[in-house]
Amino acid sequence: MEDFFLKCRTIEQPPKFGHRHNHRECFPWSSVTSDSSCRAWPGIDDMHMHAGAGMMEFADSERESLLRLLTWRRDVRHFETREVPPVVVQQLRLAMDLAPSVGNSRPWRIFQVESQARRLAVHDIFRQANAAAMQDQVPEKRQQYQQLKLEGIETAPLQLAVFTDTDPTAGYGLGRHSMAGTLEQSTAMAVQNLNLVARAQGLGVGMVSVLNAAGMERLFEVPQTWRFSLYLCIGWPQFTDDLPLLHRNGWQENQTVAWESC
Repeated sequence: MEDFFLKCRTIEQPPKFGHRHNHRECFPWSSVTSDSSCRAWPGIDDMHMHAGAGMMEFADSERESLLRLLTWRRDVRHFETREVPPVVVQQLRLAMDLAPSVGNSRPWRIFQVESQARRLAVHDIFRQANAAAMQDQVPEKRQQYQQLKLEGIETAPLQLAVFTDTDPTAGYGLGRHSMAGTLEQSTAMAVQNLNLVARAQGLGVGMVSVLNAAGMERLFEVPQTWRFSLYLCIGWPQFTDDLPLLHRNGWQENQTVAWESC
């Protein structure tokens, strides 16, 4: 299985994607075997996750636990700085591997961002995008917007830059000729898988979307077919809440969405 998780290590200037230099940089993990700074995580095959290995039967207690997990999955912005153990990070990776995707194309492309230089660059892109977004708010909402905490880039110990390959070879185009957006929807489903497994491990995930997509694509120097999707801040939350932070802060209350009959 081709591995599209990558690590971003300490660098001063981001190199061209996939080019080796004499300093640490970004590589597809599966192609790096001799560099001790980059190693591959086990995937589905390595963990012996085979279809049909067990009956698809679940107890009432398991169904209740799933609903409780969904209730407590919250977007987190306030993180402790202690590290996430590698074995837990592997579980997050496996969660994404298990996500559905159009044509089984698995279009998500992930950088694990460990370089402090890149994190600072991402935060700078956020600050610029956030300033522009605040100006777009109606005047009576700007002060409240300014008080919102919309990212955890400076403190989250684990950070992932998520891209979507809009022209993957895998899947041979099945299911997306008339609906190309299904590729990005596939990435979103993989991110939700990660969200739920992170919450089950006691972790919080903050999805940062106040970023200039073109700026992120330039920063990570990705292939032309890759589109920026999300930036994920992951770590141990300073506090937990079963209400969305935006509901708690009075920005937007939770609402149910009615299903229409036709």
